Amino acid sequence: MASLASQAAPPAAGAVHPVVICDQPARVPAAAPGAADWYNERVADDDWQSQRARAVAHHGAELDRRRAAEAAEASGLVERFVADARAAGLPTAPLRARSYNGRSYRTPLRGWYLNSDRTIAVGDDGRYYSLLVPPSATGWLTGVTPQPQAPRLIVGEGARDGESLPLARLLQQRLEAG
Repeated sequence: MASLASQAAPPAAGAVHPVVICDQPARVPAAAPGAADWYNERVADDDWQSQRARAVAHHGAELDRRRAAEAAEASGLVERFVADARAAGLPTAPLRARSYNGRSYRTPLRGWYLNSDRTIAVGDDGRYYSLLVPPSATGWLTGVTPQPQAPRLIVGEGARDGESLPLARLLQQRLEAG
């Protein structure tokens, strides 16, 4: 006995042709014009995804480049401030770090505080420090050593209104305050 698939006539364009699975015929749409569109869409999706991945990588690299340029410019301002502060005879003070809950910690640093909260400072080594640290029992006993950070041209950028200031203005205010 011949199978049902061999007995069927070839389907016309746009018609359905039988498919036999376990001697049970099933009807599947024949290849219509544009049947490969799903493949083309998938290839287009892959192209779009790779384009997006390249765009994201490019934007990330550009952001890193801008941040490095900003840090270099801000570091120049800090270095100039240290030279001006020394020339003006501004005394350095021992810098203390502050935890988020208000506790104060000793540090081995000396320098100048830049804000009234005493959370931002420039060390006498010419580096920029954020003096906010997490609370620590051992830090209270032994002190903490804040790590220098890359300065930003706008200190507190993205903070609430009135909390962001240009670094140049902060440095100038500190020089004027003596």
